[in-house]
Amino acid sequence: NIQFASRIEDSHEITYPGMKPHGHYCVPILLDDEVVGVLMLHLEEGHIPDPEEEATLTAVASGIALLIQRNQAKEEDEMRRRTLRSVYELALESGGSLRELCDTVAKSIAGLMGVPLVSIELLEGRTIKVLSMFLEGKLISPGEHPLEGHPCEKIYREKRALQFQGPLSELYPRISLFKEYELNTYLGVPVKNSWDEVIGFICVADKLGQAFQEEDLHILQIFARRLGNEFERESIQAQLFRSQKLEALGSLAGGIAHDFNNLLTVIQGFAELALMKLPEDHPVHRYLTEIHKASQKASILASQLLAFSRHKPARIAPLSLNQIITEMREMLTRTLGENISLHLELDPNLWTIKGDRSNVEQVIMNLVLNSRDAMPEGGDLLIRTENVSIDEMYAHSHPDARPGEFVCLSVQDTGTGMEKAVLERLFEPFFTTKEPGKGTGLGLSVVYGIVKAHDGWISVYSEPDKGSLFKIYLPAVLTEKELEGEETIIRAWAPRGYGQRILVVEDEEDVKEMVADVLRENGYTVFTASNAREALEIFEVEEGAIDLVFTDVILPDIHGPELVKRLMLRNPQLRVLFCSGYMQEHSEGREVQEKGLPFIQKPFSVLGMLQAVRNALESPPPSLE
Repeated sequence: NIQFASRIEDSHEITYPGMKPHGHYCVPILLDDEVVGVLMLHLEEGHIPDPEEEATLTAVASGIALLIQRNQAKEEDEMRRRTLRSVYELALESGGSLRELCDTVAKSIAGLMGVPLVSIELLEGRTIKVLSMFLEGKLISPGEHPLEGHPCEKIYREKRALQFQGPLSELYPRISLFKEYELNTYLGVPVKNSWDEVIGFICVADKLGQAFQEEDLHILQIFARRLGNEFERESIQAQLFRSQKLEALGSLAGGIAHDFNNLLTVIQGFAELALMKLPEDHPVHRYLTEIHKASQKASILASQLLAFSRHKPARIAPLSLNQIITEMREMLTRTLGENISLHLELDPNLWTIKGDRSNVEQVIMNLVLNSRDAMPEGGDLLIRTENVSIDEMYAHSHPDARPGEFVCLSVQDTGTGMEKAVLERLFEPFFTTKEPGKGTGLGLSVVYGIVKAHDGWISVYSEPDKGSLFKIYLPAVLTEKELEGEETIIRAWAPRGYGQRILVVEDEEDVKEMVADVLRENGYTVFTASNAREALEIFEVEEGAIDLVFTDVILPDIHGPELVKRLMLRNPQLRVLFCSGYMQEHSEGREVQEKGLPFIQKPFSVLGMLQAVRNALESPPPSLE
């Protein structure tokens, strides 16, 4: 209470020279009913107490109390920050593995908060991996447990810190630890990465029934942010290691596949050549057929190796367009985002097509991406499949079309649409209506190239502000014979030559001889060379009178593209056909692909090789500039 005196006795304990008789108000400064200070006001002797004065002084004392409280809180917060900073620096200085870091952090949190249990956990799929657990003053061996049925499940689902009170053994009876140590309160915070994804947890538990305070939550959140960075860095390093390991394995697999493909080219080629010469009732015919079948199976294995090394060429096979779209649906939905609705109308009786699955998937994805970019404010995207019969009249009025049975893939959006000037240049390489740096202009060019390579065509319908409709027409496969694939290749008709002069450049002797034998058997004049030097010498002797150079991309001295450039200086009308079993590791191989130069992948069939030779001879001279 306020103390008042109108006159203080001369015996006042605190005196100073010249002090005269006086009175005073003595006002306590209170915080939570505790006196933390006194406000003293000296009065003239004989002053009469005034209730208004007392009320004013009480209010002033309350204001001073708030200032003291705020200053104390600030000092406590600064002290806590310094403590946490020093603890975390200590944790970082512990060095070593992530496990050692987590051990140090767990012990530090236990010391700061005075709790018997601290657990630092990493989330791997739906499993919680305990990196460190500090229990009753000891580090115990970490383990793992499912996310389901654990307090962290709700923390993961809501992506925020949560507190649980009450006997934890009753809330989570499956967790024996809660009952064994009689734990009653639990506080867990999520550890997140840069994309705000929950990747782990820091959890504490106490035997006391009192709730954890805001200060406790603040401590855990500081450590959670720091550990999030460490978890993410560790994850990136692990991914980098896996990527480098897979890259090394991919290079090894690709190299093995290259050697296999050279051997298989020889086996398949000579087997097919022999089968072409033998009647079907010959006793050896069956043996050669089995050799050929085995080589085809081996080719599939080599192809799988190339697929692993990411250098697999296009592979034609019967495909269900409906199945591809259905399997891509989830990925397409994620690609479109939340503001674009995806609708599918798939003909249940859709015909089969023949094509390369990865190429067809790329066509669908590129068209969907194009539509997504045309709908920045959201909209609807419809993917439809149907069977279409093209007659002579329609084909006559549409230059790209031809009569026959086709599967039609439609991709329709409600986007911004396109003007006629844009439509006319739509499939030109590097043409784009996007801002600089927002697109390469190759997406639809790639679609056009793939569709053409599959003997199909594209129709586009669009108007400004009315959306766009892309229609892809791919040849349908209607007979069992068409679905049989290349088993019929042995007896198929092979295009013959009429004396054209072909220079075969191949460092693998067996492959070179097989190719030369097949070409000679089919009407061509053949010269052979094992390297670029021999090829240049032959070209000089023949005075450049060579119609086509059939060369491996990778040669022991000068690689194929450079050799062809030198030969074309002497004969600008020279045609070329490149081959390789594994080439994308080399810049020369990428050059052949990027420029769209005539190319055949090893191992190739006799018919495939002869058709590629005929196509190359009938094509204009290549441009290697």
